[in-house]
Amino acid sequence: MFAIPNSSAMDAAAHGGGPTSRVLPWIAGTDPEQVLRYLAQLTGQLTKITGIVNQIGDARGALRTAWPSGSASNGAITKFTQALTAFQKITQAVAALQAEIQAVAMALRLVQNGYRAVVGSVNPTVAALLSNPYTRHAAAALSTSTTSGLASYVTATKAALDTIGLVRMVAIATQLATIANELETLLSNDSAVAAGRTPAMTKVTPTGSGGFGTGGWDARALSS
Repeated sequence: MFAIPNSSAMDAAAHGGGPTSRVLPWIAGTDPEQVLRYLAQLTGQLTKITGIVNQIGDARGALRTAWPSGSASNGAITKFTQALTAFQKITQAVAALQAEIQAVAMALRLVQNGYRAVVGSVNPTVAALLSNPYTRHAAAALSTSTTSGLASYVTATKAALDTIGLVRMVAIATQLATIANELETLLSNDSAVAAGRTPAMTKVTPTGSGGFGTGGWDARALSS
């Protein structure tokens, strides 16, 4: 959990516009460890997909050896190749998603560590300035400027995370949906597959209207 440093002096000096009201709400609503736990689950899924890819590749080779020629053999090999290609695309898309999630976790951790370091060092100085009537204006100025800097840093990081969440992750999810349609087309040509069966896809949807906003992000997406 994120250890929140004391910012009472900065809040008092800034008259309600300190770190607690301007910066902390967004930071407190995020959890890099939750993101990394989801990443571990996704890694497990990728391992399973990789295993399927290897099995399909082995089966294709064995089929060609056992059934080396003929139109039926070529048709079966083509079907295996199409399935192998689809699963390879899934592996690549999920690997790309892993990289995006790792970047999110690192960004969140950097923001929290930055907040902790800055507030932890500035708040005692502001408290000392507030204790002297002649330096209270300096305390207010230091608190306000520091808080503004933190808010700008967090806003910039949030914008980057929103880009990841609303553009890049959604693009990857769209790619996975396209691959699912390819697999459905492949399976629809197989009489052993029931008609109308459609692979279910889970849409990646960042929570809140602003992507990775105050409420963090939905780590349950694509976790089925």
